[in-house]
Amino acid sequence: MSTRAVYTFHSVASPEGATDRNPISIYKHHDGYPSGALSFLLNASLYCTDEVKFTTCSYVDTNSYLDDEVEPITVASVRDQFVLGFMMSNGNGGHKYFTPSPEAHGDIEYAYNIYVEDFNKAEEPNYNPVIEIMSVYTGLSDKEHGDYRHYTLIAKDTLDKLYADLINGKDYETG
Repeated sequence: MSTRAVYTFHSVASPEGATDRNPISIYKHHDGYPSGALSFLLNASLYCTDEVKFTTCSYVDTNSYLDDEVEPITVASVRDQFVLGFMMSNGNGGHKYFTPSPEAHGDIEYAYNIYVEDFNKAEEPNYNPVIEIMSVYTGLSDKEHGDYRHYTLIAKDTLDKLYADLINGKDYETG
């Protein structure tokens, strides 16, 4: 059986700061348990370096001469690099797609919030996001209120710390 999860990427100025208004959520159909998720996020982080930037737009000066070269402007944030890395990584295959939020899915078992410092807002790029691992319980509360969803925080720390704990035997699935 598949372990479904939603990964929500937030761009922040610092791990304690307010998040952006436009988080990006991705639904992944399988391997959503914490050990799988941390591996996927670690693979995605390989796309996040000072040397790797995704050009998302180009500026063209219409007043310049036509024979001038147009230089692309890199505007991808670290958060966007993580999202692209998550979607593109060979180690993160399988069925996944963009979704409005975890609430759009009644069948997820885990939800992950990934708080990435945006290099456009922070002085130095931080490629080690803070991750919240949450188990999700969805059930019926009663006929009047319909579905009930409860999130339980399992762990919250930086990606490298959570992954190191996992390698050293921490079991996030059972506590």
